Amino acid sequence: MNHDPDPRRGTEANELTWLLLRTVWRRAWIIGAVALLVGATAVGFSYLMQPQFTATATLLPQTGSSTSGLMAAIGTFANLPLPGNEQNLEMLYPVIVRSNRILDGVIEQRWRFRDDDQSLYDVFGIDPAVGADSLDSARRLKKHLRERVLSFHQDKQVGVMELSVTAPRDPRFAAILANALTDSLGSFIVAFNRDKATAKLLYVQRRIDEITVELQAA
Repeated sequence: MNHDPDPRRGTEANELTWLLLRTVWRRAWIIGAVALLVGATAVGFSYLMQPQFTATATLLPQTGSSTSGLMAAIGTFANLPLPGNEQNLEMLYPVIVRSNRILDGVIEQRWRFRDDDQSLYDVFGIDPAVGADSLDSARRLKKHLRERVLSFHQDKQVGVMELSVTAPRDPRFAAILANALTDSLGSFIVAFNRDKATAKLLYVQRRIDEITVELQAA
């Protein structure tokens, strides 16, 4: 059997194509106006949106920091809600940096932002309320820092952790805040280790005194 193509189908397709082209041509100014409006809107939004800059600090792991009482000791020292399983100290860096102990310290400081002396409330656009509302403002600022400013990434193979700080409009400020947070983390670890060593020394001294008394009694 011969299956010759129907010439009427080709004619109908050509007519439909020309009809579509004529319609597009007649409405070309509408299409161009819509495209121009969308482009102008996108450009306007790009100028209205604040540029964001991210600075990253590398946190090196500590060796031999895993102990049986590490989690409970840090929780007591920093008033942190920590998980119950045992982990290395560097695994707690994200929790420590986001703790009230660290964030309250940076909130109280003044910062050089875009060649001006400002607080973190001014930098991130949060109203620094006074009086009874000041605590709510501090909570909102710390929530903003935890959720939108601070982020962590760890290379599981080598254990190196990166702290990233994202800040608006000023890349130098992002780097300054990242360095300040790493310095605060270092000071926290030094103070924690010092207090832990002091507690161990006091425990050993107390046991020596107790054993001495027992020996004298015997």
